[in-house]
Amino acid sequence: MYLLAYLLLVAAFLAAIFFTAAAAVQIWHRETTFLPWVEKGSYAITGLMTASSMILLAAFVNNDFTVEYVARYSDNYLHIFYRLTAFWAGQEGSLLFWGWSVAIFGVFFLLSGAYASLSSQTKLWFWMFFLAVLAFFLLLLTGWSNPFITFDNQPADGNGLNPLLQNPGMIFHPPLLFLGYGGFVIPGCLALAQTLSQQTENEGLWSEVSRPFTLIAWILLSAGIILGAWWAYMELGWGGYWAWDPVENASLIPWLIATAFLHTSVVELRRGMFKRLNVLLMTLTTISAFVATYIVRGGAIQSLHAYPDGGVGGPLLIFILAFLVIALAVALFSKINSRPIVDFGNREGLLLLVACMLLLLGTIILTATLWPLISQIWSGQSSGLLPEFYNRVCLPVFTLIAVLLVFCPWTKWGGTKNAAQADEAKTDMVRTSASGIFSRPKLVLGLACLFGLGLPFFWYVMEAGPDGLSGLFSAPPRFLAAQMAASAAITGLIGLVLYFALNKPMLKVRSSLAAHCTHAGLLLMVLGVAFSGPYQTDETLVLRIGENKQINVYNVTLEDIFKGEGPGYSFLEAKLGLQKNGVDHGVLAAERRAYFKYPQPFAEAATIFSLGDEAYASLLAVDEARGMAQLRLTINPLVNWVWIGGVILCLFPLLGMFRKMRKASATSDAD
Repeated sequence: MYLLAYLLLVAAFLAAIFFTAAAAVQIWHRETTFLPWVEKGSYAITGLMTASSMILLAAFVNNDFTVEYVARYSDNYLHIFYRLTAFWAGQEGSLLFWGWSVAIFGVFFLLSGAYASLSSQTKLWFWMFFLAVLAFFLLLLTGWSNPFITFDNQPADGNGLNPLLQNPGMIFHPPLLFLGYGGFVIPGCLALAQTLSQQTENEGLWSEVSRPFTLIAWILLSAGIILGAWWAYMELGWGGYWAWDPVENASLIPWLIATAFLHTSVVELRRGMFKRLNVLLMTLTTISAFVATYIVRGGAIQSLHAYPDGGVGGPLLIFILAFLVIALAVALFSKINSRPIVDFGNREGLLLLVACMLLLLGTIILTATLWPLISQIWSGQSSGLLPEFYNRVCLPVFTLIAVLLVFCPWTKWGGTKNAAQADEAKTDMVRTSASGIFSRPKLVLGLACLFGLGLPFFWYVMEAGPDGLSGLFSAPPRFLAAQMAASAAITGLIGLVLYFALNKPMLKVRSSLAAHCTHAGLLLMVLGVAFSGPYQTDETLVLRIGENKQINVYNVTLEDIFKGEGPGYSFLEAKLGLQKNGVDHGVLAAERRAYFKYPQPFAEAATIFSLGDEAYASLLAVDEARGMAQLRLTINPLVNWVWIGGVILCLFPLLGMFRKMRKASATSDAD
């Protein structure tokens, strides 16, 4: 059975190589007769990969420990849901899932109306690039990362899944990331294909044709990153959600580049600008997903949840460099008609500035993540950068982006007009007809800025007491950046409410509503991050049963200590009673677990949900004989707005996913 699964992958690899070569030959001879067979080949490759994936899933469901990969990541104690999760717990399975995701997206694109609108030449170019990507995945799976290696004798039990991965967030976090990476392969290959086929006039802009796939991939990647942050917050027991770990950074880099593209692609659609830049950005998004894989699976960067090399580091690096050379050559040297930007003081200039800030962040994070490799060039020693570096350098740039979002709805498009400005004309008409103070939106926005600027600083002074004002002026730069980010978030949210109040017809324009509400979700996340950082209260407590301690407005009592067993582990549980201002606030039941197959203990945090201050407790140690427990209690203000904003960020782009296609001729002529 497992030999068959491996042979299916080999057949898929050979088919991908054959149809990639066939597409290239057809392009060389300027023929399209073989295109239907190339399309059928995509179906066949997807079917072969699907069958192979189902066999691996069945092995996990049945706990077939004759498969080495199953024995490494499952055991007889593991719940069925986590056995399915174990499919992508290791390097071999995650590569199979990612490659399978790419293949499935290819089938959906093949069946879409967007694909039907393309010329045969563009389709052949697309399949040549797309099937080459699939062939690379299959090369890894049939060579260095074969998930179907078997034992001669079946072990009685497996090693089990890392306890940190036995969390609901990890059921969804990795597959969402891989689906996001896989989705970006479609627009990435299409950008190269249409640029080389020169069929834009007949097909419409590639960025508009592939827009649903771009947005779906962006939504999936966003959801995966946010779920990963939630998993870190709930499972690691340290009360945080982002530590600038290389694996965290690896998924953030393609998200930043893709987000920059989403902003510049709007300008391309409306003004015919940034066409060359957009081809480069989308291909870099696809490439950066492979860079993320290299960081996680190349073995060069040490991380809490990275994998050893396993032989894939070298092939990944070669593929990344080859893809990068092709992308740069196509983007820089192909014939692309694009209008130059003539005025940076309008909306297209603002969107370009936002994109530049996002790309700057991506460059900083990538450089810092790879610093252990870079530092070896002159020192001969690997030297990593601590989270303090990222906070000091990246937070001001994030803050500037939040500030730019304040002004985004209020800037107008510049000079050259086309049919895409109908929505803006409606907006201007409504603004002109408004009365009273609302006829002066700049004044209203200015008042919102004053309110938004003052509220976080007022909160700080009130929380810090009499010394708050003097302490404000001696606060470190990171604290001041957080205050400015909170101010920008509050101002931006108020500004968005005012914008739609002044321009009610814009509520009916789905693309505008989707964009601004997505920005609102991001601003809510910024607000949650800014407040849960400098305003966080963090205390380590040592209490006896029945003893209590006062922390600010909270009274904490250790009510009891329990001992018990769960499936595959034993645990100690400390029950904390919490009162806020003398009123019962809830109970925190934090655990410390010892898994039978993992010697080190694991903390299972407990929270009391709140839209204001969330209480978070983790159990550090227990002295059963003396009835004592050491706990870490953290009060995180507004932290749940990070997750609420994240949900909004992921849902509202769906409104703008499908819209009427605009002809490229409206924006394609050069000045």
